[in-house]
Amino acid sequence: MNPNIADNLALRHGDNFEASGNEFRNRFLKRFWRNDLERRPSTVEQRRFIFHWRLVAVVGWITMTLLMAGIAVLKSTTTAGDFGFLPSTWVLWLDKNYDLRTLIMMLCVAAPPALLLWHRDWNFIRRSMLALIVALLTLFECLQLWIPSRGFSFADIFYTFAGGLLAECLAAITQLAKKKIAGSAI
Repeated sequence: MNPNIADNLALRHGDNFEASGNEFRNRFLKRFWRNDLERRPSTVEQRRFIFHWRLVAVVGWITMTLLMAGIAVLKSTTTAGDFGFLPSTWVLWLDKNYDLRTLIMMLCVAAPPALLLWHRDWNFIRRSMLALIVALLTLFECLQLWIPSRGFSFADIFYTFAGGLLAECLAAITQLAKKKIAGSAI
């Protein structure tokens, strides 16, 4: 903090003018400046903050994409053209590669959370979320049994599990790459 600002603020709050400038500053800092604002956050506090914003982003992403996946899987038609935001070339490719689009959908839902929670300290949370995503998308695929215009396929179930496994592999590769980068810097 600028010493002149501290002296001016100290004067406004009725401090004795006869004390030296350093005393003014010290009194001001003791009275008005909290010690926890002066110090840098510890590594643990930084990790907690990073984990907090990543967890919020992950929960938001999972909620949004699972709603979209539920609509995609449980709608009455099988074409990807029902989503107006997809370019026509993507729609043609997705409709041509019918079973593969389940894998792509699973990776779109699960890969961003897996990459955001790649750190080894978050393995349990990441794997729990991936298991929840796989379970919900498998449930969506099973619910197609009761939709007359849709068909149930074990290939879709396989691609759902494969997408969850690939998302976990992406997180493991990120862990290994980070470990290798940290190891080469030493």
